Amino acid sequence: RLDPAREEEPGKILHEARYGELANLKQIPHTPYFGSVDSTPLFLVCSVEMMDWLNDQDLFVELLPAILNALAWVDRYGDADHDGFVEYAERASGGVRNQGWKDSSDSLLYPDGRPAELPAALVEVQGYVYQAKVGLSRILERLGQSELADRLAGEAAELRRRFELKFWLDAEQFYAQGLDRHKSPIPSITSNPAHCLWAGIIDPERAELLRDRLMAPDMFSGWGIRTLSTDSPHYNPMSYHNGTVWPHDNSIAVAGLRRYRHADAAGQVIDGIMEAGIRMPNHRLPELFCGFRRDTRYNNGPAEYLVSCNPQAWGAGAAFHLMQTALGIVPDTTAGRVYLNPIPFGQARSVEVRGMRLGNGKLSFKVGYNGDRPHVEVLERPDDLTVILDEPPVIT
Repeated sequence: RLDPAREEEPGKILHEARYGELANLKQIPHTPYFGSVDSTPLFLVCSVEMMDWLNDQDLFVELLPAILNALAWVDRYGDADHDGFVEYAERASGGVRNQGWKDSSDSLLYPDGRPAELPAALVEVQGYVYQAKVGLSRILERLGQSELADRLAGEAAELRRRFELKFWLDAEQFYAQGLDRHKSPIPSITSNPAHCLWAGIIDPERAELLRDRLMAPDMFSGWGIRTLSTDSPHYNPMSYHNGTVWPHDNSIAVAGLRRYRHADAAGQVIDGIMEAGIRMPNHRLPELFCGFRRDTRYNNGPAEYLVSCNPQAWGAGAAFHLMQTALGIVPDTTAGRVYLNPIPFGQARSVEVRGMRLGNGKLSFKVGYNGDRPHVEVLERPDDLTVILDEPPVIT
């Protein structure tokens, strides 16, 4: 339904639900609140992930009406001006101004520090939409829905073409953080485009340039990739979204680096984040930590962000995402296969995974790190699943 007070629209996935006095008295719009531009495309990405891991066709059919409604939201309400990109603007009183994952009020700025003019199309959101449509096209084709599959594949290809034209910054050899209301690039150098590696929307040649900049000293602190370049005038290593390091942000970047065959860079980031976690209270990965440069002369740790949530769900989830990437686990159960191609990381000498749910069964395996190439021993696998000890094809 349409409810401007909560930014609710047909097919849109909620951002946040709160309970308590302010919510009960309707003093805040979080009852629930829908002011999130990425929750809907990420719901679609999750539906593809579910099929890749579980091939649960009954659940997919149950979700299909919501999936189709979410796709309709992307094309109608998400792209309200029909320029081919999904945008957002704050519409509810008491709502969130910036509606991507970097949702603080100062997270989308021009290089001179002015807030970007809304509506804005965030770079990573276009990647999520592309990823969702490509993935759903693949799943639907295998389920016999060729017409919808072909349509989504065509829409994804056109989005990718327009994305490269509009978001690429020739001067910086990098991607813009977003487009403002005038469709002009917001040329701040941020971690946001790294999500587009994970999404597969990036041109392979430009992926190398993106890797080089993400791993340059202004972006990679030694502990992880910063949210904003140290060269930016508004960089602050203690700012929530303008210079800190977020484990979940890095886990997505790492998955993208491996997708494009940049295993060495992925390993560097995995090592940094894991070593940061070891030095945190209870060895937990926090929500975020400060972006100060790592000083390898001392056995110190990263500076804690004092009000960081710890434990925090997506901080904890980052550890599993990082491990999946380090082990090279890429499930494709609708095609009856899973790829398994570990890379060395940290000081690991062996890793054992038991009872990991995959399709209708479980996968168990051991990895030994005794040389340049890890050795994999498969202990258990579903009868209808082939384990391929290699990288999956680069699909973009």
